[in-house]
Amino acid sequence: MDTSDTAVGDVDMCITAQFEAQKIGLKLNVRRNLADGYWGTIFRKMPFYMSTWSSRPTTDIILSSLFYSEAPYNESQFKSARVDQLLVDGRAQTDLALRSEIYCEIQTIIHNEAGNIIPWHQSIVDGAFLKVRGIPMVPVNSLGGGEWPEYICLDS
Repeated sequence: MDTSDTAVGDVDMCITAQFEAQKIGLKLNVRRNLADGYWGTIFRKMPFYMSTWSSRPTTDIILSSLFYSEAPYNESQFKSARVDQLLVDGRAQTDLALRSEIYCEIQTIIHNEAGNIIPWHQSIVDGAFLKVRGIPMVPVNSLGGGEWPEYICLDS
């Protein structure tokens, strides 16, 4: 499994996977790569690698980015005409209960058929003192998507 320290915890997660794999007799070698160039030389080019995704504002965006058959970031090259159609249906559905059912079906198919391993979902909780001002609200990352040092200030 190729990995690097491009994101906090990636190497540790791979070492944990290596340890857990031993329990079922699977020998998993972890190859640490330099962070510089990882996304250009390893990501989507090696057969088994670590990647991370930050949150997205909607379920459709993340599922369409990773599991639509023709998506450029379809990491496991998963192809399912049923998932493709459900993604279109879910995007168009205005009834929230029906949309939820559609996305649950998509995730069930992915769980049963796709080649991705998703070992955890990171919870991001931001907090700031009342006198802290200027942190932009960006729904796809923590603390304004990492851009906040340019804007932050303290009220006197």
